[in-house]
Parts: sequence; C-alpha cells; structure tokens
Amino acid sequence: MEYKKLELSDIDAFVENRIEFVTSIRNIENIDLFREKTIQYIKKHINSDNLIIYVAVDNKKIVSSCMLCIFETIPLPSNYNGKTGELLNVYTKQAYRRQGHSANLIKLLIGEAKLKGISKIVLDYTDEGYSLYKSLGFKDLDRKMEYRL
Repeated sequence: MEYKKLELSDIDAFVENRIEFVTSIRNIENIDLFREKTIQYIKKHINSDNLIIYVAVDNKKIVSSCMLCIFETIPLPSNYNGKTGELLNVYTKQAYRRQGHSANLIKLLIGEAKLKGISKIVLDYTDEGYSLYKSLGFKDLDRKMEYRL
C-alpha cells in the first residue's frame, strides 16, 4: 500500500472515489455536474495552501482517501490564528476497511496541517466513522447549525 498526496494524474480516480462515498450517504441530483465542479475545484486548488488530499493506492487504484479544505476566519478563542481545516470525504473501499488506511491518511493530513499553521480541524461524521475520529483525538461539538442559501 502506498500513501501519498494526490497528484494531477490521480484527479479523475479520486473524484470517482469521492462520488462513490457521497452517493453512499446521500443523493446527488446531478452527478455529472458534481463531477465536473469537483474536478475544476481540485485542479484550481491542488497546488495551493487551501487544499490537502491524501490517498492510499493499491495496484494503481485509489482505495482510500481524505481531504482537508482550509479556510481562515477572524481569530476565535478556540483558534487564535483563525486557520481552520474541514476534513471531508474520508472513505475506504469496502474490501480495504478495518486495516488502518483511513487512520494513516488522516495522520498524514494532520501532520501537514500542523506545518501549514492550521489550528483546528472540523468535520461532519457518519456513525461508521465516529469511533475512528474519536480514536484520533477529535472531540464532540454541540450547538452547531447551518443556513442554506
């Protein structure tokens, strides 16, 4: 198994892995548009300081992945420099689960996030992923809401 940062040549395979994950937890009304916009976003941000993607590759196939989208807010009492990462789409294909791949990728991602000065990582979790995040030191939050425009 090879753990590595996503490269330009891996984008299409990563996007298909992402679509597999997202469709397993919710409906995507327009998969083609979702695919197109995801590819555009990754190509625009892959070499920037606001996106980190790690993948696990076995026999030239992406079998596990995770990404961190980085943004900055005004300093907060819980985050003095305002740099926050949102952990998204932690996903491992069924045959590769329970082997530590997601944990290894998240640890690599956290290490890079620290180097980039990110002070806080947030995420939404599935029931299946909850114990993984707890084991890595993530803490439960409450009192969060959203407003969709």
